[in-house]
Amino acid sequence: MLVTVAGVRRLTPRMVRITLAGDGVGDFHYAGPDHLVRLFLPVGEELQLPTSSDWWAELQAMPADRRPAVRNYTVRHIDHARRRLDIDFALHGDSGPASARTVERPEWPQISLQRILAASACGPAPAAS
Repeated sequence: MLVTVAGVRRLTPRMVRITLAGDGVGDFHYAGPDHLVRLFLPVGEELQLPTSSDWWAELQAMPADRRPAVRNYTVRHIDHARRRLDIDFALHGDSGPASARTVERPEWPQISLQRILAASACGPAPAAS
């Protein structure tokens, strides 16, 4: 689903909360406090997304200057009625795909959000051998 940045709030010197908004957020199934989402972050002004079911291979085949950065984040809060979702970003100077843009240019054109199952829904970790 495509979302836009509706707000950026500094939580600590090295952490910001990004509020994402979009029509699809109203129907987003939230599974609990360990629910992850995958974000496709644009590298330029235009977000280019893979379109096939083999999205990872298609993503890797994109030219680096158009390939979105892909990161998983934990949902911190969701407001279905207002169609908003909060995610916290740790700031890593200029080295992280979101850090410099979040602080310097919070007006990202669009971001794509993909739902991932909550970690607890995946079952227990395998036993060590």
